[in-house]
Amino acid sequence: MVAARHRLTAILLAGAVGYATAGLFLVRGAPDLALTQFLVETMTLVVVVLVLRRMPARFDTGRRSVPGRVLRGAAAVGVGAVVTCFALAAASARTAPVISTEYLRRAEETGALNVVDAIIVDFRALDTLGEISVVLVAAVGVGSLVRFRDRGAVRAVDEEPPARFPTTHWDEPRQTWLPGAGERPGGERSVLLEVAIRLLFPSILVLSLFLLFSGHYRPGGGFSGGLVAGLAFVLRYLVGGQADLGAAVRLRPVAIAGTGLVTAAVVALVPLAVGGTPLDSDLVSWHLPLVGEVKWATSLFLDVGVYLLVVGVVLKLLSAVGVTLGRSDATASRQEEGSTR
Repeated sequence: MVAARHRLTAILLAGAVGYATAGLFLVRGAPDLALTQFLVETMTLVVVVLVLRRMPARFDTGRRSVPGRVLRGAAAVGVGAVVTCFALAAASARTAPVISTEYLRRAEETGALNVVDAIIVDFRALDTLGEISVVLVAAVGVGSLVRFRDRGAVRAVDEEPPARFPTTHWDEPRQTWLPGAGERPGGERSVLLEVAIRLLFPSILVLSLFLLFSGHYRPGGGFSGGLVAGLAFVLRYLVGGQADLGAAVRLRPVAIAGTGLVTAAVVALVPLAVGGTPLDSDLVSWHLPLVGEVKWATSLFLDVGVYLLVVGVVLKLLSAVGVTLGRSDATASRQEEGSTR
């Protein structure tokens, strides 16, 4: 990565390191961490590549010089050495007994067979609530900064920033599998991708719901399920643009993310109404005809809140990136028309 001269090459190399880390997690018996790392790395690569469309393909001349590469290499090696030494020192300085055995012993009390999910939504649910709040604030901040930076570009092309994704109407005559795919220039369209995404999109959403509801018993959970659903919407955006994404999502991204945060907060406060402690969970058993006894934990609703928040954050990032790319393209076309005249 230090010697890479192209931005895309550097990003792909960084992604390869992330995927290798996910493989290491899987080999070491941590499928939950491997799944999360794989999904996060994929989402990061997609968003970063979309941003790179606005940047030069190569790094500038100063950064390609030999002294610059040596300096960056030395800085990278130094930071890596410091982090490695800190991790080893922190692990060897433990004086209290490890808490992992207690997590394993008490996981049965939550009704969870997946200890990782039990830790996230039961034992350390307050940490989870704080983390998703930070994620939402960061996404809103990024979107606001992007819109503020491109305000001049909006005025230059006489556009108003859309409040939500533009949509197309299904009752209009269509010649494509996906509404909005016609916005792509002919050279950027792919009939194979349009057909494949139209067929795969519902299946990917069903897979995300499966990961959401099965996270208490096997690898998955609200975060992983939300990322899978977010990747489904990313595919719709890459093939059909913002109009197609607007046809799939009629709600504002911030409203979806806010609903997730409110759901998690309500789940945290409901136990107080029955004399319990905040974020306390309980096992509920129902006997359903033809199905039998069904058990589920109330902490599932916290996972639902995380799922909705992650989906909303992904849509918010796509909205910000898509709007800024569209404005940049419009500005470039206006400049080309002016130079031609």
